[in-house]
Amino acid sequence: MGLGILLAVGVCASLGLARARYLQWRWDRSVLNVKLHAALDKQDLLAVEEALRHGADPNAEERPGTGFTGLMHAVEHGNPALVKALLNAGADRERQDHTGTTALEQAQKAQLAEIVQVLQAP
Repeated sequence: MGLGILLAVGVCASLGLARARYLQWRWDRSVLNVKLHAALDKQDLLAVEEALRHGADPNAEERPGTGFTGLMHAVEHGNPALVKALLNAGADRERQDHTGTTALEQAQKAQLAEIVQVLQAP
């Protein structure tokens, strides 16, 4: 009976540690996503690439609930280098914002020919 209790305590402790690590990972990634969008806002390509390299989500919404992703943010700034960096990191070019608009449609509407080409490339 004593061994069973020790085993149960050990399992619970390791589950607690795993949960703590998961929560820390979620926190770290959330901070990285904020850094990513701040770098996009400044159009700082090196900072964008660094945030992505460290685990920022290229599909994270800038403002939760809007569907406005980093890719859309880069298109809004008209910066093809940022668009390429996000696509290389796995940004979803088919993602839609809350109005149903994709980054490609956004670029077409703004007549950003170079970005349209980048978004249409395979």
